[in-house]
Amino acid sequence: MNEIKNKQKVSHTKKHPQKRNNTKHKATTKTKKSKPKKVLIIIAFIFVILTTIFIIKMNQNGWTYGGLIATFLGHNSDTVNHLDTVYIVVTGESQNLTDTIMICAFNPKQSKLTMMSIPRDMYTGQNKNKAAASDKINTLYSKSPETLVKKINSITGLDLKYYINVDTKGLRELVDAIDGIYYDVPIDMNYDDDTQNLHIHLKAGYQLLDGNKAEQLVRFRHNNDGTSYPASYGDNDIGRMKTQREFLKELLKQIKNKHLILNLSKYVKIARNNTETNVNFDEMIDYIPYLLDFNLEELDSTTLPGQPEKCNGVWLYIPNKSEIESVVNEKFLSLKN
Repeated sequence: MNEIKNKQKVSHTKKHPQKRNNTKHKATTKTKKSKPKKVLIIIAFIFVILTTIFIIKMNQNGWTYGGLIATFLGHNSDTVNHLDTVYIVVTGESQNLTDTIMICAFNPKQSKLTMMSIPRDMYTGQNKNKAAASDKINTLYSKSPETLVKKINSITGLDLKYYINVDTKGLRELVDAIDGIYYDVPIDMNYDDDTQNLHIHLKAGYQLLDGNKAEQLVRFRHNNDGTSYPASYGDNDIGRMKTQREFLKELLKQIKNKHLILNLSKYVKIARNNTETNVNFDEMIDYIPYLLDFNLEELDSTTLPGQPEKCNGVWLYIPNKSEIESVVNEKFLSLKN
């Protein structure tokens, strides 16, 4: 009888550790199952917080291309108030000559962008009786960008420091990168210059221009027979500068409408490969959101005041100092913070 009781006691004793082990195993399994749930809850919580912050920032910066970039850059509604007006000389170069020279000013607080074209034939010498083709402003960039900027400062009274020079090859690549640009060519254009390997043949009218045709458009000044834009448009260099400004405005508009964010890295690469500049892009990056949101229909553009004149057998553009002072005060100095 005692042996039977002892066996039952041993058997009863062995059952308790097994129960405890089973309980411990179940608790461990439950803990393991709960961990993924806790991680998912934490991730979901973080996502909600980040989404909320993003929405708040987007509401501050605006639900636009510029607002999206501003949000990624960490901007808020007060950022723009700390950005000064930026002034830059923009040039377009072909075969060491600048066919395009512009002064651009952008005030992000006022949301104002102004461009003023400078005729490539503008006279930079001292004695018109001894004037030569080398006295034209478009020859100065080949000496140095700083020489060109210094001369522009002396003529306008501005204190420009920055310049960006764009090779026309970059224009061709950019237009091709956006699959062409639609533009209303104002007149039939037919011009050939074998020395520059420049051949311009465009029909008037609204059409899709590839990179090559876009370059033809912005470089056209007159036809082979000497005819040019109508006087009402502005003939020769005045007409070309007007076309350049209008084309640039349309180009920027169409770039914004063609998946800008998705292709931004491609556009930046083209710009870096085809520009020479002293602009620090790290300093200028904060201006990008406000440029993207700028209404291009409000772009203010003009031409440096002056008149063409034949001097010593050379056609030059003679600047009008009093009118230049008035235009500079109205369109550029008024943008200073």
